[in-house]
Order: sequence, then structure tokens, then C-alpha cells
Amino acid sequence: MPTSRRRYTVTETPRIEASLAAVRERFGDEAASLPDLIVLGAEALLERARADEERVNRSRRALAEMIRQKSLPGDADAGLEAHESGWVPTAP
Repeated sequence: MPTSRRRYTVTETPRIEASLAAVRERFGDEAASLPDLIVLGAEALLERARADEERVNRSRRALAEMIRQKSLPGDADAGLEAHESGWVPTAP
């Protein structure tokens, strides 16, 4: 059937075959429609990316708050010694 949409051909590699067999065994042949599985996989991938981004953003916010509160963990004396000994360059 003519269409302006992209078409795909997928070869059932051993990995794909095993995954589809597990889905068919658990849910039956009807649940293993390729378009539905592609959409579910894309949604799962996006959700994982969103979760990773949120984890990074939480870490950044926590670090920013530690900087604002001047509560960064570390040894101030060791930092001063590293600075004075030349290990840490002076900002221009």
C-alpha cells in the first residue's frame, strides 16, 4: 500500500527472537504486535532518560545548595596547603 510514512524491516536476530518468544509466552501472540512493542520500548527509553536527567538535576541542586550554605565536605587546611604549595593555580 503506498504511503508517505517510513517503513521498516526487522530481522529476528537471536536476541529479538528470544524477547518476542518471552512476550508471546507470557501474553500470547496478540500482545506481541511489533508497532505496539516499538512504542512501548520508545516510551520506556524516554522515561529512563527523564529519570536520569532528574537524578542529575537533583544532584546539581544539592551541590548548589551545599555551595550556597558553604557546607561542602572537605579539609579546608589541606585545600589551603595545596593552594599555597602551587598545586592549585590562582584564578586570573
